Amino acid sequence: MRGLVKQYADGTRANRGIDLDVRSGEVVAVLGPNGAGKTTFLRQLTTELRPSGGTIRVFGIDVVAEPQRAKRLMGITPQEAGMFESLTVREHLQLFARLKGLARRAADAATTEVIALLALSEHERRSVGSLSGGLRRRILIGLALLGDPPLLVLDEPTTGLDPASRRTVWSVLRQIVQQGTTVVLSTTWRKPSG
Repeated sequence: MRGLVKQYADGTRANRGIDLDVRSGEVVAVLGPNGAGKTTFLRQLTTELRPSGGTIRVFGIDVVAEPQRAKRLMGITPQEAGMFESLTVREHLQLFARLKGLARRAADAATTEVIALLALSEHERRSVGSLSGGLRRRILIGLALLGDPPLLVLDEPTTGLDPASRRTVWSVLRQIVQQGTTVVLSTTWRKPSG
């Protein structure tokens, strides 16, 4: 990123001249309080929000000029996303694996791998609509992992997770980083009480 700026119509500047280099296999955490512009920053990276100024390149691809090409290199977990409530966990993951272009057999294998990685085996036949917020969050992370993208962009990936689920997610992220995946994530900083 070079000189990244996002200014909204009302004059609010969410991001001001951000320069950032991230090497392959690194983990970069964007830390700040609510309203600091973390999600705006990530939405520009993932092509969802057009920058007001500056440039963003992902593995050499300009995300503004070639958003679809850049997005194919990313696994994305937004802060909030709708899900297909009536599908089972397995069906949901298989559907998204197919949407990412995986052949049926590869989609089935990727789904099985993600279910095991995120400790979702006991829930794989349950409908997504019947799951807790924490389990739904793990599914969103699983969707990002499908197809082994070289870049993961995760907005508040452990929000709503219980301590055991958080450990599982951080363990999975450590594994994929060791395999060379790059991770850019946001997390909220809370001022210590007292």
